[in-house]
This record gives sequence, structure tokens and C-alpha cells, in this order.
Amino acid sequence: MYDLALKNGNIIDGTGSCWFCGDLGILNGRIKKIGTIEEESKRTLDISNYSVCPGFIDIHSHSDITALVDPRSESKVMQGVTTEVIGNCGLSPAPVRAESSRYLKSQFFPPEFEWNWPNFSDFITTHENNPASLNIAPLVGHGTLRIAVMGAENKNPKKAEINKMKALLKDSLDAGAFGLSTGLIYAPACYSEPAEIIELARLLNDSNRLYATHIRGEGANLVDAVKEALRIGREAGVRVQISHHKAAGLDNWGKVTRTLELMDNARRSGIDVTCDVYPYSASSTDLAICLPPWVREGGTRKMLERIRDAGTRFQVRKDMESDKMQGAWASPVKSTGWDRIVIAAVNAEENTETEGMKLSDIGAYRNTDVFDVLFDILTKENGRVTCIYHEMCEEDVRTVMCHPLSMIASDGISLSPKGILGKHKPHPRSYGTFPRVIAKYVREEELFSLEQAIRKMTSSPAQKLGLRDRGMLTEGFWADLVVFEPSVIKDTATYEEPSQFPLGIKYVIVNGVVVVSEGRHTDATPGKVLKCR
Repeated sequence: MYDLALKNGNIIDGTGSCWFCGDLGILNGRIKKIGTIEEESKRTLDISNYSVCPGFIDIHSHSDITALVDPRSESKVMQGVTTEVIGNCGLSPAPVRAESSRYLKSQFFPPEFEWNWPNFSDFITTHENNPASLNIAPLVGHGTLRIAVMGAENKNPKKAEINKMKALLKDSLDAGAFGLSTGLIYAPACYSEPAEIIELARLLNDSNRLYATHIRGEGANLVDAVKEALRIGREAGVRVQISHHKAAGLDNWGKVTRTLELMDNARRSGIDVTCDVYPYSASSTDLAICLPPWVREGGTRKMLERIRDAGTRFQVRKDMESDKMQGAWASPVKSTGWDRIVIAAVNAEENTETEGMKLSDIGAYRNTDVFDVLFDILTKENGRVTCIYHEMCEEDVRTVMCHPLSMIASDGISLSPKGILGKHKPHPRSYGTFPRVIAKYVREEELFSLEQAIRKMTSSPAQKLGLRDRGMLTEGFWADLVVFEPSVIKDTATYEEPSQFPLGIKYVIVNGVVVVSEGRHTDATPGKVLKCR
């Protein structure tokens, strides 16, 4: 007798092969049989006229803390995500050192959540003791290692400091981390040289772990940043995942054609490089990235001291207005424009009216110079402001998404409409990424087939991570499944109203347990912490 049987579905197995009609039998959390099921089952779901596919694997997300705050992980589960990869962009909540813990904690959302695990193993144990509705696959962040050993200082590590970072990295890999991530536009990782990263990444080689990178720049220096990622892959001998690949800033649109060509050539030379992309022409990150790296040096407190000083503000403004590169940094304000940067989330009551507003409009509304608006909001918010940057073009999004090396990721966090960001205006990708690909790019624009879209969301990320029993509908694999109506599935989240669930998803099953039934969350939390061994 099966625990659960799904009958008469159109099965999309995740490999890219054409769908076929059949049944699935689930026992003890795994797919026991695919074909015609005549045996009895404790529960049977008739999914006639629906498609069933592997659960979506979000290879780039930031739910490190929100999955603990709200384990139901509604915004992700309701769009069909059954596994999230956390620890991206060089930041993981572990390992932690007491002297730098305050700064590290300030980098995560929500900042008021209390946590005190010292190492990666304890961080994983905390997630295991507080399971979410979906699975978690952790990476360890290079920025976190740097903060633990060197704080937020702008300097090259000494040999002893490199060895300390390597020891922390090894402990994290031994605890089950799937690899190392970097966020090379963020402080303090932006102060690192390639040699430092290569030295650390070599530790991934023995166990074939992943190197996932938010590259050093996605604007004027995009091509050089991709070349650096490929160099690290070649010299360290590691598999490379280029995160949320894009060309940011109007002058850089079209460069993805060149960078995708670089990836193709790298693969022909033996470098295992792939990338991920989200189906939106706007990104989302901190407002503080608008500031030159020297302003962010030393951590949030020192950054705020600098931008409070009138004399320093003048120099900061001068750098932000300049067309010149400062090392690898190019001014987002200059390349994107004040009218394309929108405030998404603040905490101070006097700033809540700015949510959903362009920085240029806030300046006009307050009759204040827009540079001072930026400085003042950052100061009032203690340096923590989330923005949406309308900096990409739709043609580039299509180009990356259609490429054989790309897979789909949200770059979002698990949220709830009634939760900590429910009243704010976060990026709609946290609610709509995966249904949007099917609705917009498969059904409406016919850029690729439904089967190929599902492959980019399931088996491709599973293979990249090294998940040997997820990402495909295969007998013996874990039963992570999504049942949806292809003609109806659609994202409803918008930039104006982002906290809205998609349409057309009937069931979501995680480890054999129904988490979404008839389009409603069941409150089940059967998720596991997946570990790389």
C-alpha cells in the first residue's frame, strides 16, 4: 500500500524529455513507482488534466534566517519551490566569531532575530531542530569567513589569516555545506584579491563542491568579472556557478552575449561553469552598494560616521557622480540613474512613505538634494535599506534565460503576506519567479518548451549541486513534486503589490508530504536540511 498516489497526470520528469501520462506511487517519502498504479493507497489524488513535475529547486536564495522565523516559507512553497539553496552572495550566518558577530548579524534579515550558534554545524542543527516546509541546502560564505577572521577591514590577509579562513571553511564543508559562495561587490569581500579566493576554493576540489559567485561587477566591468570567475574555476579546479547573471546599467546592455560566449568557451576548455537568472529586469539589494567601497570599509558604524560628515559627503558625492571606475567599482547611481532606484523596505516610521518611491521622486517630494536623501535615509535606517534597481533590459533577460547553461533562481527570500515584510514592497521574485517563467516565457512568448523550462528549475540545479536523489521524477528519488495547470499557472506578484501568491498550482509535495493542497498551505513542515557528503 502506498502512502500517496497521484493518478492520471501528465508527467514532466525534469530531464527535458517530452511529458507522458501516468501515475506516481509514493512510499516513505520517496517515489516508489511511476507507471500504472493499481495497488491501494492511503490517499489518492486524481490529477487528470494537470501536469506533475519535480519540485522547483531555487539554487540562489537568501532565506537563511527567514526560514527559521517563519518555517512555513509561504512565498516559496506556494510557487512550487521544494528546496532552497542558502548562504549565497558570500554571506552565511555561520561560522561566527564573538568579536565580529554584531556586524555579521546586521547583514541578515530580519536583524532583530536572535541567534548565537558559533559554527556551521550548530547552524545546521538549528535548522534541523526547526524544520521548514521545504528543504534547505546551505553554502558557506566567503564574506562570512573574512568577517570572522579579519572583520570588515580593507586589507589582504596574512598567511595566518588565510589558514584560519581555510580551517573554518573545512569545518563548514565537513558539516555538510555544498560549497563556497562569494559576493564580490559587498564589503568586506570586495577588498579581496583573486589569489585569496583561489586559495580557499582549492579546498572544494577534493570533494567536488561548488563555487557560487556574485561576481565582482555586473555593470561596466561585467566581462572582466566573468573572466575572474572563470580564472578561479580554472586555477582552483572547481565547478563554477555565476549567480543571477545580468548586465546592469543602460550602457552595458547587450554584454551578456559576450559573457555567455566566454562561458561556452570555458566549458570547451574543461571548466564546469553554468549560471542562473531570474525572470525580471530589476534587481534588488542594499542601498549602501551605491556608496564607493572606501566608504563601506570597516563596517556599518564607520560607514555611517563618514556619511554624517559634511566634508566626507562632498567626496562621496564626487565619486558617485564620476564616470571613472574605482578599482572594480562603478557607481550604480551613474549607470542606473536616480529614477530607476526604488525604495523597497525601511523601518523608521518617518521613511515608510518612501517605500515604492524612486529616489528622484523622494528628493522632489522633500525638496532635498537627492544625494542628501540617500545619505539621510541610510543614516536614519542604520545603514539597512532594501532597494529595487530597474537596471536591466528585457532582451538580456531572455538571452540569458534561453541559453543552455542557465537555470532559474529567485534571488529572493521566503516571506509571508502577513509576516515581517508583508507591509513593505519587496521584489516580487520572492512570490512569483517560477510560475512567471512558465506563464510569460513558455506560454505567452514561446521562448522554449515547458519541458525545457522545468529542466532549468529542477534537474539542472540538482545536478549542479550534486543532489543525486532529487530534481527528477525517478523511482527511488525523494518525492518533491509540484502539480499545476499549465494553461492557468501565473504569477500575480507585482512591484506595486508584491505579496501575492501565484495561480494554477494545485499541490506541492515535499518529501512525500502534501504541503500545498488545492492551492492552500497545509501548515506541514516536512523539510530537511540537505548535506553534501
